[in-house]
Amino acid sequence: ITEFVIIACAISLSRYLRPCHSKIMTTLVSYFAASYVFRWPQFFPTTPLKYPPAFDGRVVLYPSVKNLRDYLSWRQADCHINNQYNTCFWSLVHSGVSTTDAEKRLCGTLTSDKNELLFSEFGINYNDLPQLYRKGTTLIWHTVTEKSVSQVPVKMPPKQPEGGAR
Repeated sequence: ITEFVIIACAISLSRYLRPCHSKIMTTLVSYFAASYVFRWPQFFPTTPLKYPPAFDGRVVLYPSVKNLRDYLSWRQADCHINNQYNTCFWSLVHSGVSTTDAEKRLCGTLTSDKNELLFSEFGINYNDLPQLYRKGTTLIWHTVTEKSVSQVPVKMPPKQPEGGAR
């Protein structure tokens, strides 16, 4: 991911972003999908990609940093809810429960119910799963300008006479 230095973070508080926001979004989603397919064999060499992936995106303008932080906090909570549900759902399905029955079983359950299901039936302590899965990931690049404080002399090659070396 470090080679994709196109964006530091797609956050702008500028009203001037509006005219081109859909172009930015479609370009990024297209680039992400193409990169996903292009890099798939590198990460999963023995697993062929069965279907073309589809991704969505959105460009949202927030009026303040506080609103942005609130949104990112909500997205993190939403990530947790979705991951916990999917962890339960697929644990049930892999144990032999049909997808329809797994969905019915999880309908209306609370976080505590899902934690209990995972632990009592599958020996999974949800809180022990890596945070990457429980809380999601946000990548933000920062440009850092460093000034050198050491003054190490640099030896220059001898100057060539005009016309180059003979």
